[in-house]
Amino acid sequence: MLTSLTRASLALAAVLALLGCHQQVRPAPLVAPSRLCPKPMPALSEAEMKAAFLKGRDHGFLFKVTKGSTTSWLYGTLHVNKPEWMMPGPQMLGAWSRSDVLAMELSPEDLKKVVPAATGDKSNEGAPLGGPTLEAAQALCLQPAQLAQFARLPRTVQLAGLLLVDAGRVGLWPQYGSDLFLAGMANGSKKPIVSLETIEGQQRAMAGLMPDDERGVQRFADYIVQQKNLPVFEALGQAWVDGNLDGLSPALLCPTCAGDPKQARSLEAGMVARNHVQAERVVQLHEQGTRLFVAVGSMHLAGPEGLPRLLEQRGFTVERVHFTDATADSVLPAYGH
Repeated sequence: MLTSLTRASLALAAVLALLGCHQQVRPAPLVAPSRLCPKPMPALSEAEMKAAFLKGRDHGFLFKVTKGSTTSWLYGTLHVNKPEWMMPGPQMLGAWSRSDVLAMELSPEDLKKVVPAATGDKSNEGAPLGGPTLEAAQALCLQPAQLAQFARLPRTVQLAGLLLVDAGRVGLWPQYGSDLFLAGMANGSKKPIVSLETIEGQQRAMAGLMPDDERGVQRFADYIVQQKNLPVFEALGQAWVDGNLDGLSPALLCPTCAGDPKQARSLEAGMVARNHVQAERVVQLHEQGTRLFVAVGSMHLAGPEGLPRLLEQRGFTVERVHFTDATADSVLPAYGH
């Protein structure tokens, strides 16, 4: 059930950092030694970050989108990432320098509202960890103090958080996600950040995708305990770093959907609905003459109703940027042509 990665990863990254997940994760006494713990997250010093930035290589999916006299940029991100993949390369930086505003699924300010515990909101007291969720947390080697912190979060946020910790088993961490890095770049350069969606609209579109019944939660936990999500994380990461848009499919977002047709239909409908909302917001901002750098989860770019196609349908010229050439102006033929 990887759908939550497209919704709460930025806010959850802050929560997980607060909990200390991935950094000092060792098997707690109640965890069997055979359990697979997340890999320790590398902590880069300021000097190491600067050195890595200077060596940055372009990864992911970048499109040049033009309508009228205004050019914007569309970029597919990876919400859980590795530090060596996170740094932008020369073509990404070229596009960034030609933009005025960073447009994200939800801005960091909006994302803070998604996770009440991250902002100190006491109106949601969370849900105790027990049964399958406790079993999944123990399989991820969370220690007692971390388990207690997770118990303060709402149930859907607990599940999403456990999933993000699960990604650490293959060396992918939300703290190094493309979105967080781009938001940090925007804050550092005083570039405004806007949301493409509203919290309420996104939650409506995603309704029903997180398990809310005993059977669904049990299946969710089983996928973590049995390490079934790991090949999916690896496939997503590899498709992103290789720039293989054809390697992305909604099935990768939700491995448990294979046994639940209703859930699979909800996933597809929710993703398509969100893509249309994002496309309309891009049009609205672009028509104001704003040069956008649009950063959304890469899955929003894939398929016949991905953002590149939807923007073409709305009159944009859409060109994919080569990541093998030396200049940011090198582009592939118009998308899909």
